[in-house]
Amino acid sequence: MTTWWRRSAQDVDTLSWLTASLVTAWVPLVIALLGAGGVLLGGQGADAPIYQWVAIALAASGTLLIHLAARPTRRRFGLAPAMAVPVLASAAVLTSAWGIARGGSGTGDPVVPELWWAPVAAALVVMSLSPFVPGRVFLPAGVMVAGASILAAVLVTEPLDAVSPGAEIVIAASSPLFALIGGTFLTRLLIEEVEAWRAGLVDTLAAAPLREPAVAVVDRTTRGALTVEALPFLTAIADGGTVGPAEREHAARLAGQLRTALVDRDGSGWLGAVIARRAVHVTDPHRLADRVSLDQRAAILALIDGVFSDEEAGVYAARLELAPGADGQVAVALTLDLELPEGRRTAVLAPYYLSAKSVVRDISWTNGRSLVVRFDVDGEH
Repeated sequence: MTTWWRRSAQDVDTLSWLTASLVTAWVPLVIALLGAGGVLLGGQGADAPIYQWVAIALAASGTLLIHLAARPTRRRFGLAPAMAVPVLASAAVLTSAWGIARGGSGTGDPVVPELWWAPVAAALVVMSLSPFVPGRVFLPAGVMVAGASILAAVLVTEPLDAVSPGAEIVIAASSPLFALIGGTFLTRLLIEEVEAWRAGLVDTLAAAPLREPAVAVVDRTTRGALTVEALPFLTAIADGGTVGPAEREHAARLAGQLRTALVDRDGSGWLGAVIARRAVHVTDPHRLADRVSLDQRAAILALIDGVFSDEEAGVYAARLELAPGADGQVAVALTLDLELPEGRRTAVLAPYYLSAKSVVRDISWTNGRSLVVRFDVDGEH
């Protein structure tokens, strides 16, 4: 099962917010102009124009819903809009076809299928949806719109005295079919390329040029605790060969010291390195920091370090809370105290929020006197 089937391009591409905020904002206007041109200049359904205007409103509403549901400040693109969008696009193309079949073109001539505006608008809706939903949602949605376009093409081409009506139907319905195929291949390629790049980057950073002996690794990790006391004790045991109650008691005490050193060192590793330099209060009673994956640790650190380093953000304190989430996940809440008005807070935090969004689940923020960012991360077992 490929990642494309389970995750959308927006989930893996940190720059997908550009698609949400810029491209989809213009598509409803393009559909409105396309439909209005077909009605006013092309005479498509002029004897029953109300059907075309309703169809234009339905198609434009579908892309407007995509734009609203895919805004960066919202959670992941929900199932409800993903189901509503293909329904609106299918209803638009069928309504337009029904109006043409009932009212004709208004000029005495049938509508030419390749100049019909509705399938092109439906294709724009399908392409606009492709970056924001996984393949398991996009494929059925695209098939629904393509099927509705084929049925609509039958209604439109029925009055034509064509030599090959099948060819006319294919021409009329080709735009949504091409949008379905193109959206599938483009988003799948984007996801595979981004994941391959990230996997190669992580492997490059994590790979060690040489292997260290186990004793050296433990010694370095515990800041010399093994060398100072434990290593001489183990050497003495190896040389003497006798283990009595005193040696067992000494070994238990050393084991406790080593465990404490390891836990303290690990706890001050990926998170403590930043917290030591920042006014960040951490609440982690269940010691869940160890279960956060490498990519997600980087996202949390980038979020904390980024907002504190940005002089325009005005961050002077933060609280990081880790708690058990559903299905073995780790729920994360980061509360930031900022000396900025609400609109300025959103503009300052957006780049760090969008970077974190690519590797965490269900991220969202809440604006108030303090700004709260919440998300879930996968637990490593």
